[in-house]
Amino acid sequence: MASDSKKFFTFLGILVVALLLFWHLFSSYGLLSYFHLKRELAELQTANDQLQEQNRQLLHDLKRFEKDDEYFSEIARKQHGMIKKNEILFDFDKHR
Repeated sequence: MASDSKKFFTFLGILVVALLLFWHLFSSYGLLSYFHLKRELAELQTANDQLQEQNRQLLHDLKRFEKDDEYFSEIARKQHGMIKKNEILFDFDKHR
């Protein structure tokens, strides 16, 4: 009889440990959640790095706009189709 109760408590202990491990792996605080959050953090850090690089480029362009009138004129012409006084603009790309 003592042997049967010992086997029962051993089985019960193993079952409890297995359930706790299962809960730890798959709960909202478990390892799967941890790996998901770790991957999301890496993606956010990559996006942050890209935004910081874009910000550096925009600041560089802004400084160039403030100091270089020729650059300002070039961008106005290319991006906005502006022309200088007494110029004629031929836009051949629109007819293709």
